[in-house]
Amino acid sequence: MHEVTMERTLQRLAVGLLVVATMTAGCQAPAADAGNDGLESPAPSENETGDRLNSESAPNVTVLNGSLELDPGKVFARVQRVSDTNVTAPAAVRVFGTSEEFYSSTPGGLGPNTLPRFWHVAGLETESVNGSALEFRKNGYVTGTGAVTIYLGENATVADERLVLAHEFTHYVQLQTGRQTDLNGAVGGRTTDSAYVSRAIVEGGAVLTTDAYVREYAPGEQLNSPWYDEIQATYPAGHVGQFQNGRYVHGHDYAATRLDSPTALPEVYENPPQTSEQLLHGLTPNEEPPTDLAVDTTTGDDWVASGTDRMGEAFVRYALASDVGTERATRAAAGWGNDSLHIFRPVDGGTASYVWVLDWDDPANASEFEQTLRSALDARGDSEGGVWSLSDADAAVTVAEVDGATTAVVFGSESFVAGTTVTGTTDTVTIEAG
Repeated sequence: MHEVTMERTLQRLAVGLLVVATMTAGCQAPAADAGNDGLESPAPSENETGDRLNSESAPNVTVLNGSLELDPGKVFARVQRVSDTNVTAPAAVRVFGTSEEFYSSTPGGLGPNTLPRFWHVAGLETESVNGSALEFRKNGYVTGTGAVTIYLGENATVADERLVLAHEFTHYVQLQTGRQTDLNGAVGGRTTDSAYVSRAIVEGGAVLTTDAYVREYAPGEQLNSPWYDEIQATYPAGHVGQFQNGRYVHGHDYAATRLDSPTALPEVYENPPQTSEQLLHGLTPNEEPPTDLAVDTTTGDDWVASGTDRMGEAFVRYALASDVGTERATRAAAGWGNDSLHIFRPVDGGTASYVWVLDWDDPANASEFEQTLRSALDARGDSEGGVWSLSDADAAVTVAEVDGATTAVVFGSESFVAGTTVTGTTDTVTIEAG
């Protein structure tokens, strides 16, 4: 991106990754400015990479609103070659020269940060971050109608153009072949966890294909995947940007582990992981399915149940990491079996409260999570009588062992926490809220 204050950059990243990605068929593809590694001399143009490629037929793709060094039609043809696809090329690529123009072009624009409040309450860090890898200068998206838009920023190299074009053209191909729609149907449910998995497979496919493109047509240049690894390392542990950028990292790792080539991506598109647990650990959708977990709720006169969600292992990992570190958080989250978040709102309006029920593979994993969570809560606030007061989230929290392998965490106002009970067994839990 164009250089802006880090707070503004962070807001755009968070909203771009969460909101714009869900509103468009493509994505915003943030990429760290990786410097001049291997690019001290000008990179060869697409017409200078070998005679055997000069004879390939390339569609005519018009460049609007700016200019490119590369022939986008040839880049598109090569993306199709490495992915073994055959769809009609986009008519044009729109290029923006300033970040202001680019971000105002996104569907609906990029307004205030709209991350769910629970993300912060649960422990994800949302403060602004300083780091050179977060000074984004390259970005792009593909709309649901197939319009391709990119922003390269100042001092972009031919290699930058190649990576962004190849990445976004892969999303265009995914759209035209119906892969994104298929994924949304193949990954069961409409939850935070399922959305994370779907987006990770979409982005992982794009990164894997772009890497294959570079290896084939620009050997020696930096691949796409290291950009996201660098971004991941720049964020502090447990930052919301790290959680969101993890979709690129984990999605690529999953695809690269299970496939030999992007030509085999349909195998993953058609039979994707169903949970972020399977995504993180390279499991098939038949391995480690979610445990059985049924939750019943009742409320008093002052509260109303207003929604449910499943957050997933990836969310647990990053929510804990900001206070206990990545290594310990990863261990504590690894025994995830299932979870069910229940949202309650006061009938007279006001801030929501939450009950998060988590099922674990066995009592030992439940115990490790509970100990780790208590350590994280100790780092965030003071406790009295088993209730923590979190000044950073303006909420009270208590932790209860429902059963040997099931844990409940109650977040919200002091009155809600004091008046809520969670009982049951590993398979069936009852929440009496407020």
